[in-house]
Amino acid sequence: MVATIVLLASPLAGIAPAAAPGKVRPCKLLKQSEITTAFGMEATRGSAMGTDCTWQLDGLALSLDVTTSDAKATYESLRDLAEKAGSQPVKVTGVRDQADFAEIPSFKEMLVLKGKRFLFLRLLDIENKVDAATAQAAMTQLGKSAAKRV
Repeated sequence: MVATIVLLASPLAGIAPAAAPGKVRPCKLLKQSEITTAFGMEATRGSAMGTDCTWQLDGLALSLDVTTSDAKATYESLRDLAEKAGSQPVKVTGVRDQADFAEIPSFKEMLVLKGKRFLFLRLLDIENKVDAATAQAAMTQLGKSAAKRV
């Protein structure tokens, strides 16, 4: 249910094409302990729904969706949509191959392009607001970890 809420709350919902079934298991790309450390609050085990995995934190939901087809086009489309939604996507260094962070009302996102795979991290923070700098630091750390494992 939370994964559905995250997708519906996003003005970018439905844009990213699904990964081929069975190819990537997004819940295996991040460890619960890594998420707890990155945000400084206890994370639940990931809950998978298709190509998406969602972890719950204190009033927050962190989702990771992996796309394996048209990765570059999806990355560019979502970055452009973030701009159209009023965000100023920021290039993030140290995450392979390309990454951008954007703050959009009610959520933060990290877009990661690694080769032919696109990783879309979303932090839904309606109940418990997280400032952009904290979210960017945590999501950059998690983006690096997930990109190493994809």
